Amino acid sequence: MKTIAASTREREKRRQTNVVSSTGATSAAINLASSLADLRKEREEQARLAVESMLVAAPDLVNVLAVDDDMAVSVLAVKQQVLGALERHISSDTSNDDFGGLVMARSHTDSARHFAKENDMYGPIQKLITFIADQVVLEASSVKGCKSVRRLLRFNEKTDRKPVGSDDDKRPDVTLTFSNPPDSTLHDSDAKTIYGGDDDKKDAHPDYGDMLCVIEVKPDKSKQKDAFAQAYMYTRNIYACQHNRQFVWALTVCDSIWRICLFTHDNMFVSDELDLTHMDGRGTLVDFVVRASFCDIYHLGYDPTIRYNPDIRKWQIDVFDDDMAEPKTLVIDS
Repeated sequence: MKTIAASTREREKRRQTNVVSSTGATSAAINLASSLADLRKEREEQARLAVESMLVAAPDLVNVLAVDDDMAVSVLAVKQQVLGALERHISSDTSNDDFGGLVMARSHTDSARHFAKENDMYGPIQKLITFIADQVVLEASSVKGCKSVRRLLRFNEKTDRKPVGSDDDKRPDVTLTFSNPPDSTLHDSDAKTIYGGDDDKKDAHPDYGDMLCVIEVKPDKSKQKDAFAQAYMYTRNIYACQHNRQFVWALTVCDSIWRICLFTHDNMFVSDELDLTHMDGRGTLVDFVVRASFCDIYHLGYDPTIRYNPDIRKWQIDVFDDDMAEPKTLVIDS
């Protein structure tokens, strides 16, 4: 009986020890979660303050996406034809179904929210820009003297996901990348040399390593500053993952109001407010997509002297010197 009693006391002692240990682990987990939440709030506040100090108004920001002089006339023709196709589609009976009311005409006094949640906007935004990008390829083939598009703008289908390469738990709403257009011998194979990764990741989680642009979405027009701050936080990770990035593009869409943003290392340039319910606002979006499809890679923010070589899975950099007739290409091992 003494042995049984001793065994029972030992089991009870171990149970109490486990309870204490479990309670301690739970408490530590709660403290860690609280610390991470405080860190997130601190980062968000720092981002808001940074954006306020960095923000520079740039009404003609879309012009940074300059096209070659010999292409200017034909690219303008492509833009006009794409805009015409978009306007015809919007005037059709199916446009509200396609774009979810994003471009629907409204009264000047209409200040109500037209989307209950921001994820209700993801699909319409993707469909609108995809429609424009596809039309660019289509119309370019019909414009006399127009060169083929350099790249086809595309979305990662997974929205509101934590991207590969992230150092925090932030999840960009919509992410834009690009690929080689069909039947194209693309200049320098842009889509394969600007990022360090494989083509088969396009349908996986978003990846900061091949992200051209982030799109931050808010259903409320008054949340513009919050959208700027979140876009700013995403660009940190893009710079960290893309060794050849000189500046980063972002778009914000707050209800029907959208703006173009360009982040350098120490400034944030922002376009005027553009309204997707007005033809002028849609026209600037068409202009942005058309220019991004045709411009040289450095106008998108990439340094062409730093490239990813997919054959050896390493980065390469061109080094220039006055004594060299040609630049020397170095391979970066790490």
